[in-house]
Order: sequence, then structure tokens, then C-alpha cells
Amino acid sequence: MPLVIRDHSSGLWSDTAISRLDAQVAEQQDIRPLRVVLLNRASESAEGDVAIARLLSNSAMQVDLSVVRDHSDPDEEVSPHLLHLYRSAGEVIERGFDGLVVIGSPATSRGGRADQHAHDLLASRGQPHAGLHIGSAALDVLRRDHGVRGRLLPDRIPGVHLHQVIGGPTALLSGHDQQFAVPVVAGEGLEVSDLAGQGELLPLAGSHSAGLHIIRHDSSRQTYLLNDVSLDVEDLGRRWRSRPGAGSQRAGVPSSPSWLQRAGWRSHAQLLFANWLAYDVMAATGVRVPAQAAAD
Repeated sequence: MPLVIRDHSSGLWSDTAISRLDAQVAEQQDIRPLRVVLLNRASESAEGDVAIARLLSNSAMQVDLSVVRDHSDPDEEVSPHLLHLYRSAGEVIERGFDGLVVIGSPATSRGGRADQHAHDLLASRGQPHAGLHIGSAALDVLRRDHGVRGRLLPDRIPGVHLHQVIGGPTALLSGHDQQFAVPVVAGEGLEVSDLAGQGELLPLAGSHSAGLHIIRHDSSRQTYLLNDVSLDVEDLGRRWRSRPGAGSQRAGVPSSPSWLQRAGWRSHAQLLFANWLAYDVMAATGVRVPAQAAAD
């Protein structure tokens, strides 16, 4: 289902691929939208907000999305397409929400202290039914809450790596092939051995070259994606070209990879988000029919 919008300025949405639904139409449906909060902990542009919104908007569920920043910068540019979705952490907690998506590393103040106020507030007082932590945000929470630290993996170079499902069937990966493509950027990663002693952290998917991709903490309904599946081809291509040693030829690293011409991971990304909404957020929350409709 598309995202619920309350801004009728149609021009704001003309050049995005975000599916949307007018709020008046949404209110006539006999379902309650899933309230999902997207917390962007980075200080970069709002491109990440838009990319995640696209994935959340193309499922069978109706999603009422709010976007929160983990820092405040009055001069920062925000996406005009999502302008009406930006909220403070306090506003979101007052309304209540069902799912929390976290992206980006925490912004750092001049004194070197990471600004984590919004994240801590949402995680402790918001009590969402399900959490989805992506990329650097996943590594940060795993380190803080479980003492698991990422490390540099020599074969973890920017590009598209084939990943395999680990273990038995799981609802989150329902419909996935046993092997699927995932975009990977250079940086820290985790191997299965890094989870030793962490019995509640379950590896669900990983790669021999890039390490783990999906880690699950069942009792708290928290999912950690170590790779950002919302990346587009252009962004991944830029990171691949700027990798260390990009000007030299390395064994097994093509000079012009075929994935620069296509995004072979998009179907995996879309299915993963749809499953998360259906099996984590909605299954725990329940879809409540409005009182008047129930009476009828």
C-alpha cells in the first residue's frame, strides 16, 4: 500500500517513485495504517530518507511514515518530497508508533560526542513492536547493546556480493531465493564467529566475501542489516570507483563491473521490507478496525 500523505501540494511528488495515498482516502478504509518512524542519524543530505520511503511505500500495507533526525541543524536541507513527514522524537512518541527504521551513523558534535538523544528516546520510551537497523546504524547498535564490534574484512570491497540464507526458514526471508545479490560498501563487517557468546543474535544471511548481511534478535524483534539495500546503482558506483586502490588492477576485481548497468538487488530489498512490515510490524501490532466500522 502507498504511504499516507497529508500534504496536497502534488508538485512535491512529481519526480519521485514513492507511491502515495491521500489521507482522506486512507481514512475511509477499514484499517489502521502501520505507524513507522524513520530515524536518520546521519548529517548528510536526505537522500537516504527518500530511498527508505520508496521501499516502505511499495508493500501491501498502508504505512503512516514519520521522519525524525537525530540532530538539529537549522541550515540543513531536507527533502521537499518528505517535508511534511518530518517530526520531532517527542511528537512521534506522543502519537505512538509500531516500527522503527534507523539509518546512518550518529552525528558528532564539536566536542566529539555523538548525539543520540532522539535514538535513545525512541528506543526506550517509544517501545516500537519492531526495529530495523541498517548499515552503520546496525553496527553501532550491535556494539552498544551487545558488545559486538565490527572489523575490516579484506574481501569486503564496494560492489554487489552474492549472499546465502543461513539456517532454516524464517518469515523475514519468506520468498527469498537461497542465494541473492546485496550491495556492499567498503567498511567494517562481521563474520559468524564474531557472534560467539551472543546466543540471542541469529545470523540469517551472509556472504563468504562480505561477511554477514542480516542478524536477528528475536525476543526484541530487532533486525540488523549490515548492508544498505536501499542504495541505487549510481551511489554504489561512486563508492566503488573511490575505493582504495581503484586505479590499480586487483585479482578478481573487474575494471568495469556489470552491476554498474543494473540494480540486481532491488527485488530482494523490496521483498525484505514487505516481509518486515507484514511479519514483524503488523503481525505484532494487529490491524485494528475503526470502532464505527466494527459496529456496522
